Amino acid sequence: MDGYSFLWLIVTAGGAALLGAGFVYGIMRNRHRTVGEKRAGEIGSHEVYEAENRRSHGN
Repeated sequence: MDGYSFLWLIVTAGGAALLGAGFVYGIMRNRHRTVGEKRAGEIGSHEVYEAENRRSHGN
């Protein structure tokens, strides 16, 4: 039974490591944005906050 427990530990730890590696890869791949993309994101978030502010304050 010890061999089975060790195998299960390796499979579980390996799966978690692969999942973590996939997350890191995805984050690193999408991390770098151009200046235009950053600016568009800032403008979009500003517009969303302004609309929410107008809606909540009735302006």
